[in-house]
Amino acid sequence: MGRLVLNRFKINLSTDKVSVSFYEENELESNFILKQYLYRLKPSIVLKYFEKILDENIKGWLNSLKKGKIEDEKYIFISFLQKNDNRIQENVLLKDLPYSLKKRYIKEVLINKLKEKYIAEPFKEGVDFCVYEKVEEISNKYIRYDFIIYIDNKDIELSLSIGSTDTYIGKFDLTNISTDKIKVLIDNLLIKKSNTEITSNVLVKANFQIRKNENISPKPKFSFYKEHYEKIKAFLEENNSFDYLTILTSFKKITKYDVVDFDSNKMIFGNGNEDYSTINGMREYGPYKKPENISKFQLLFIYPDSEAANKLFGYFSRGYRHFPGLESYVGIPANLSEIKIKYNSLNSIVDEINNKLNQTKYENLIAVCIIPFSKTNATEEESKIYFKIKQILLNKNIPSQFIKRDKIFLENFHYSLPNIAIAMLAKIGGVPWKLSKSHYDELIIGFNVYIEEKDKYIGSCVFFDNEGIIQELNFYPTSNIEEICKGLFQSIVKYKKDKNKDIERIVIHYYKPLSNEENKEIKKALHGNFSNINYVVVEINDTKATTDLCFDLEYERLMPQSGTYIKLKIDEYLIFNNLRYWEKPINPINQEEFPIKVKIYDPNNTFDNQHHILISQVYEFSRLYWKSLKQKDQPVTTIYSKLFAEYVANFENQELCDNYVSKKTVWFI
Repeated sequence: MGRLVLNRFKINLSTDKVSVSFYEENELESNFILKQYLYRLKPSIVLKYFEKILDENIKGWLNSLKKGKIEDEKYIFISFLQKNDNRIQENVLLKDLPYSLKKRYIKEVLINKLKEKYIAEPFKEGVDFCVYEKVEEISNKYIRYDFIIYIDNKDIELSLSIGSTDTYIGKFDLTNISTDKIKVLIDNLLIKKSNTEITSNVLVKANFQIRKNENISPKPKFSFYKEHYEKIKAFLEENNSFDYLTILTSFKKITKYDVVDFDSNKMIFGNGNEDYSTINGMREYGPYKKPENISKFQLLFIYPDSEAANKLFGYFSRGYRHFPGLESYVGIPANLSEIKIKYNSLNSIVDEINNKLNQTKYENLIAVCIIPFSKTNATEEESKIYFKIKQILLNKNIPSQFIKRDKIFLENFHYSLPNIAIAMLAKIGGVPWKLSKSHYDELIIGFNVYIEEKDKYIGSCVFFDNEGIIQELNFYPTSNIEEICKGLFQSIVKYKKDKNKDIERIVIHYYKPLSNEENKEIKKALHGNFSNINYVVVEINDTKATTDLCFDLEYERLMPQSGTYIKLKIDEYLIFNNLRYWEKPINPINQEEFPIKVKIYDPNNTFDNQHHILISQVYEFSRLYWKSLKQKDQPVTTIYSKLFAEYVANFENQELCDNYVSKKTVWFI
């Protein structure tokens, strides 16, 4: 492995004293912009945590603003650069400032200067603030730079990353747009404004609705490490000197890192053959395991026209370019069912299916649904139809593979066919590949959330070993921790029954930071029923880690080797899961992946601080993704949980039927 650097930069302060001014809200009415990015707090909070830096006059003023309940108090605002002669604390030592105030001081200094040159957004979820740089003078397209300030006893560091290369800020038609969620540009600051204050003549940041109306499609970048490195470097070389502080332009050197065992990349395919590449393994050896009844399976086509159906069936039966055909590739015979469902319009498709499929249950069928839209870009009405079809088929024990009609006629469709084939195999109970590592039993339970507007739904996938076979799927219509604990209890009982042995520990892959309440409930549920069972929770955030990024300076494309991980702080790690399995790949890597962040909660020190075992397990489960030949950055424990939750949340009455396909296969991929 080469020389690793991290996108963090040291900040040197050129002063050891600051002035702290305090404002009441009404004192800022004439300075709307200043009010938007100042630190605001309740008086009681300031008195409680910042008493050390306050003189008696300011303490008296704050006490006069206190109420019986904190929620009844009005906010006061704090500034380090905008002086309020009526209420100012001079010559406060920086070392005496609490970390939160020191961080706000640095943020105010940075924004105050950067907004002269760039558009600044003082409050952005997940980061401390961000700025936008115009891509071209004549366009309304911007690059977003994200800033996070880290402070500890010794150093102050700035994380600078590329949050987006595809943001649009301009004048748009706001008709029928819910403008309460729109950010408006005022004096180079992006500020959230209410409906009544927004006119069509102002510059706004395009949200999802605006982008859809303007036909601005997201443009994913499959290669970005080199671009990000160069843009971050160039930005800092131009913007490193500020009033009272300097940002050093050298990327942080990573002197200590670890790598997951290289053999974690090795998969087993047909007839026990091994390969590190799923692409090569499937092409050369075929799938690891086919269902015993695979020869009996038939294809149930649901289609809008014969042209599309015939073309797709031809690809399945005879192959297309490097795809050899369904049976040659995964063993599914290209045999047509006697039942064929042709529909005239989307409005009639559900009725057509119900009319043709009059049995309660079918065996050895897999539906191939050709539709005029893709799930990811569907309208609200199209989504309803999609989930309705999926549920009808699932209720009848029929797994389904949906394919957008237009895609069938694309020149590069042969690249999609292998992915379609392995997903179809997995949906009928086959195993495309498995880990080459020695088998071990372990109760591993993944939880993830699907959010629809204000509602949260939890999905859970249960594994009993490292084979990648789902043993149980659970859906929780709320994010209630008590319900989740009931699911944990049931999984333990099932594991003990199926494996016929006791269990010493559980590994939980969780979608967010574990709260104290959740930790208490899990502990109570386990120790109240199983006194000898310990647990460890690995937080695997669903969003990709774009704020922290390492670069390998000895590899031309700069992306670190897959399996590399670094320690960011106690119990928190950055893991690189990607297609660069070798230090010096022979073939170019056409798709790069962001790393993921994991945090480990091990309250009973079950793993004796051997976090390498847990990180390796996360990495291994990311290789068991059977929707595509490409490795995912996330483990299937959390990917599958979210997908499962999404489907059941959109099913009628949020009900999941009880049959082999619904409970024993990955029908939702």
